[in-house]
Amino acid sequence: MIGLSFWSILLSSALMFAEVIDVVIPCCPREFPLLRECVRGIRDNGIDIGRIIVVTERASSCEIRRLTKKLDVEIFFEELLPFTLEEVGHRLYRQLLNLYLFRIIPDLTKHVLILNPNTIFFSPYRFVTEGGKTLFMSTGSDDGGWFFHAQRLIPHFRENPFGFSSIHNFMVFRRDVIEKLFCEVETFHRMPFWRAYIYSVDSRYIFTSEWEIYFNYFLIRYPREFCWQTFLWEDRGWVCLDR
Repeated sequence: MIGLSFWSILLSSALMFAEVIDVVIPCCPREFPLLRECVRGIRDNGIDIGRIIVVTERASSCEIRRLTKKLDVEIFFEELLPFTLEEVGHRLYRQLLNLYLFRIIPDLTKHVLILNPNTIFFSPYRFVTEGGKTLFMSTGSDDGGWFFHAQRLIPHFRENPFGFSSIHNFMVFRRDVIEKLFCEVETFHRMPFWRAYIYSVDSRYIFTSEWEIYFNYFLIRYPREFCWQTFLWEDRGWVCLDR
């Protein structure tokens, strides 16, 4: 009995300190056919997954509720955003949506996985270390085309010293880091973040990337709070991830 009590306490302590991570899946109607497998994949194989939240347009509310029935997901609508598609344009809309999810969804966990709906996990995958560090994946060298926009957007911005890119089908964000990024940009430009994001686009270098901005901002500002990890993946319309 003493041995059993000891191991029960040890297990309870481990569970108590395991960091749960919420998942947000922005999804437009043309991506709906992929959504069910995406949700099942992350629910079955994501380690320490909490809430799964789908963000889409209100006009598709009936269809999305039908598709996600019995999947244990929450639904939020894009109409909560402080900007519209017409105001920011198609090219920047999804990028700003990804960054503003933290402003429209209450009570998100410290770390949040933002996941493209064409991504399926087939084996166990961890997004945060047991010590609470963010796990990033590099996708190779970076061509730097997005850097001109980031440099105009964020004061004293620098590219990460590794020369790596982070563009792939998901990204782990930390809520407090996003808030600091927003605060820094809004203080510098004296306007809402989304307006500063648009204002900072240089017509000579139109490439922009919210994931590269966050990834490099994190690596420079928090160099001791992340780790690298790798996995095998293929893109065949569906993205199949395996460790």
